[in-house]
Amino acid sequence: MAAKTPTAQPQEAVRFSRIMPFRWAVALGASVSIGLSIFTLLGVFAREAGPQTLGIPFLFMGIAAIPLVLTYAERGAVLPGSGGAYNLARPGGRVWLMFANGWLLLGGYAVLAALLGWGVALQLNLLFTRFFEITLNQNWLAVAVIGIMALNSILGTKWAWHARSRYIFLSIAFVAGFAIVLWINPAPGASAASNYFRGSAAIFRLATLMFSSLWGLHFILNARDEIQRPTRTVPRSMGAVVLVTVGVGLLAGAAVSVYGALPETLVPLIEIQQPDDTLLLNLATILYAAAGLVLTSIALNQSLVNALQTTGEMVRDGFFPDRLQSALGKNQVPLLTLLLFAIASQMLIVLFSAGVLVGVASTTFLWATALVHLPDAFRASPGLPENRFLKLPFHPLFPWLTIVIGFLFPWYLDWSSVIFSALWLAAGAAVYLLGARRGGLAAHRQGVVIGEISTARVQTESTFVVLVAIDNPNKAADLLHAGVKIAAARNGSVLALRIVSLAEQIPAHIKRQQAEAEWESLAALTQTINAPGVNIRPLVRLAPSPVSGILEAISEERANLLVLGWQGTHTSGETPTETVIDPLLKRARCEVVVIRGRLPDSAGRYVIPTAGGPHAAAGLALGRDLGARQAELPDIIVEHILPDSPTPEDEQTAQDVLAAARRAAKNGIPLQTRQINAPDIADGILTHTRPSDVLFIGASNQGFLDRAVFGGIAAEIAAQATVPAATILTRSRQQENRVWLRQSVEFFIDALPSLTAERRNEVYTIMKESAQPSVDFFVLITLAAVIASLGLLQNSAAVIIGAMLVAPLMSPILAMAMSMVHGNLQLLRVAAEATTKGIVLAIVVGVVVTLVSPLQTATTEILARTQPNLLDLLVALASGAAAGYAISRKEVAAALPGVAIAAALVPPLCVVGYGIGTAQLSVAGGSLLLFTTNLIAIVLSAAGTFLALGFHPTRTDRRELMRGLRVTFISLGVVAVILLVTTVATVRSLNRQVKIDALFENEIVSRSSYVLEKTITRENGRTVISAIIVDILGNQLTPAQISQIADELTDIAGGPVSIDAIVIPGYTSDFEDQPQRQRLHALFAVQIQQLNGQIDWSEVTGNSADGFTIFARIIALEDEIGPAEIENIQNTLTDVIESAVTIKATILAGQRIIVEPTPTPTPTPEP
Repeated sequence: MAAKTPTAQPQEAVRFSRIMPFRWAVALGASVSIGLSIFTLLGVFAREAGPQTLGIPFLFMGIAAIPLVLTYAERGAVLPGSGGAYNLARPGGRVWLMFANGWLLLGGYAVLAALLGWGVALQLNLLFTRFFEITLNQNWLAVAVIGIMALNSILGTKWAWHARSRYIFLSIAFVAGFAIVLWINPAPGASAASNYFRGSAAIFRLATLMFSSLWGLHFILNARDEIQRPTRTVPRSMGAVVLVTVGVGLLAGAAVSVYGALPETLVPLIEIQQPDDTLLLNLATILYAAAGLVLTSIALNQSLVNALQTTGEMVRDGFFPDRLQSALGKNQVPLLTLLLFAIASQMLIVLFSAGVLVGVASTTFLWATALVHLPDAFRASPGLPENRFLKLPFHPLFPWLTIVIGFLFPWYLDWSSVIFSALWLAAGAAVYLLGARRGGLAAHRQGVVIGEISTARVQTESTFVVLVAIDNPNKAADLLHAGVKIAAARNGSVLALRIVSLAEQIPAHIKRQQAEAEWESLAALTQTINAPGVNIRPLVRLAPSPVSGILEAISEERANLLVLGWQGTHTSGETPTETVIDPLLKRARCEVVVIRGRLPDSAGRYVIPTAGGPHAAAGLALGRDLGARQAELPDIIVEHILPDSPTPEDEQTAQDVLAAARRAAKNGIPLQTRQINAPDIADGILTHTRPSDVLFIGASNQGFLDRAVFGGIAAEIAAQATVPAATILTRSRQQENRVWLRQSVEFFIDALPSLTAERRNEVYTIMKESAQPSVDFFVLITLAAVIASLGLLQNSAAVIIGAMLVAPLMSPILAMAMSMVHGNLQLLRVAAEATTKGIVLAIVVGVVVTLVSPLQTATTEILARTQPNLLDLLVALASGAAAGYAISRKEVAAALPGVAIAAALVPPLCVVGYGIGTAQLSVAGGSLLLFTTNLIAIVLSAAGTFLALGFHPTRTDRRELMRGLRVTFISLGVVAVILLVTTVATVRSLNRQVKIDALFENEIVSRSSYVLEKTITRENGRTVISAIIVDILGNQLTPAQISQIADELTDIAGGPVSIDAIVIPGYTSDFEDQPQRQRLHALFAVQIQQLNGQIDWSEVTGNSADGFTIFARIIALEDEIGPAEIENIQNTLTDVIESAVTIKATILAGQRIIVEPTPTPTPTPEP
């Protein structure tokens, strides 16, 4: 077979001159951060803040941005390339992720250019208004600015970065100093912001809008290859930009907050200054506008440059057509791309307000940041050099924090911004599916594949492709030899695959050079393989990992069978099998063959045990096909292992399996079948296969998904077998239906810890024992029900919690879940019987306790369990999952008491007993619904947890599992519908009550009264409002007016309204009269004491102008206090206070009784 050269030549390395020092990088990022946050959007932020200071949101944004800055800096410092954040998405190797990230960046740059153009126009308008009293249309002026800046890009006007950085730092220094002056020297009459913390929602919203200023980080990433010592300078410059932004933002926010809210201005730092000297005011305006023009114009120009760079990268990656890069003029500017971006930015600024656009800029920045770090969050290690300058601890903590912040914060924005960003993302999805995906995959393949064209394009060569994945070059010849024999047996071709995984920071051209060297070596190896009639083609792929590279090759090359090699143990120079073979067995969509040893050239003895479940058939088919190609037919022996003492069912199963194997034989190859008795399967196979040449074993299955895994009995036999030639582990082809659903479930299952077979057996034994109701079970149920019933009647949450801890009802319920998982109907009957008996016993005890108890009032703890809703269903689902997990894992068994409290099984049953005992069927029915919800949800979620942890039925019992799950799902659906109805009714009732409450309060207040106390209840279809109302002016709130209020509330309440009101006359008073009232109260007390009286209660109301009134309840001890004495006191107080005093007192007759102890006689001493 003639070797072929690679289709692509090595790319030449193109390097930038690293001319940008630290200060230039900081200036580059700060130009957009300060230009956007201070000179463009500070007025927008002030409008959003209202009376709240702007400094707090700036500070909060800086704190929340720490994970984002650190993750960007860690990767951006070591990954070469000038594509910015788009370049950081490349190492993941996911084409859709690259496109989504680039699409978000393009949208963000368009919005950013629109905002910065608007900012330039804002500074120009400031000058026009101040000096020429002309105000131009802000949006159309921004359109002109963007057009001029685009023309400047076409002309290629250059401005050296040493000059740019100087002007940028001068502008930042000016605005910082200007804010400090305004802060420490406010104008006369300035009033501070009314509060600093208007609420967490307002702070989150403002901080999210301020994330738009962090686009400066992307400016630094885009210039990464021009920065000196980027591994150190990039992290430092990013941190410096954020610190400068937050620092200047704090100063500007503090300055604005001194003057309170300024909702009508877009340049608050200019509007708040009020110097007496007009010349000084004009000078400050000129300097401020000049600084703003410098920063915003530089940032606008750089935004267009970054947009062109990102578009160029996406064109090179095949997402966009090449004509977008059609260059014009001596500067080779892509005219079409530039025009599209300029027009898009102009349309955005005309169609949308700056408030909406800044929300979109923040959203696109945060979403793009989250997508960049999404692959890194699922890696065991960051895949970066160990000796890097910035090395974040606790991987993947920081990537996950970045992802959470990126997806969480946009929800605090207005829906208009989020919807606009989502529509942009949806448009990108359409572009991707309509054409960008095809081009991206082709370009990606061209970049990572070194070898011949794919078999997907030459289907005429072969309909069966054997993909041989070569990991260890020393064993490659044996593996290729096996692949050739399989391909010859099935009339196919061989694709020899070598995966090259290099560090992400290595430049692409170096990666490709090494990959081409590997291809040359692989091509030379294929020349040495004797393959008559079989086409062998070498293929080398660049991939982040061997697994991802092999899976991509299977998909792109449409491979039918994957051949992997295994030496039995991990050896030097080989990738560990548990990290390669196991995921390939689980995820590869083709047939998989794992070979240990070398296939013999001549006929021999093939042994195929049938204990490999569904994958044993693949071994039988492979052995049959290999044998058919031999000149001399081999002996093919199909074995079935039986226990030493098989049951009739076991023997019948063995006969059926062997008969099916004989029927499957074709090509005239005779099969020998036999039954072997052995203590266990592994011992039987290892003992009786030693005379064989090739042993075929079906891969083991694990879990309810029947996933093939590299482990279990099959791997144990393959490792221990002493077969002279080869041991072959086979896995049949996966079904294509519901692949995405299966992979999604597998993703969550793989995140859970695996249980050993011994632990699963132990848990199953515990479940079987707990399903048996014993005396202890009934005693504890009785005691728990007594405790819970008394706690409910006493309204004591602590006592009820104690009952939850005592109750053993969770054990048989979990046994029901386990019986469903194992398909064990006998265990299900026993557990259901125990659960039913426990339920009945708890209800009976609740009835008895209620009947004998002197307290039978419905307490809040009782009523709380009579109206379940969907939240109770969610609590039960989480409790069941927690219970299943805790009982399965010894390490978290301490969580079981907490699970028992969360599940709350016995208290609802006791409330059912209470409802029956008090003949309140609505109470009993509501609580019974709550318990039914808990029972069904716990069984279902616990069963799902058991399945996810590896418990599963035998294949013959799988039908019972599906039947049980189906019944449980249907029951849960019925309960969920009922709870949905009750939840909707409850929510409507609460909303109606809130409206009634608000309108009632408003009506009362409008009549110069206020509500002191009120309750709103629903009785017999009528809304009843019981209230105590203080009538401030007196005799103004009449029964007719209260009836009128009730009539007005009828429509809102949806029925008649009754108001049961107690109206108390009240008075208003001024705070200035408080000392007089206190003095009057003290003088009144002295007067009463002089008359041998005692004040039981008193209150002083009124004021100096209208007079004071003393309300009192007096105890007269010696009948010395009467109306005449009260009148004298009233006159005396009027003279002293010099204001009218009225006393309204209730006098109670009292008697002072003094009881003295009887003296104890002194004993007379004895002589």
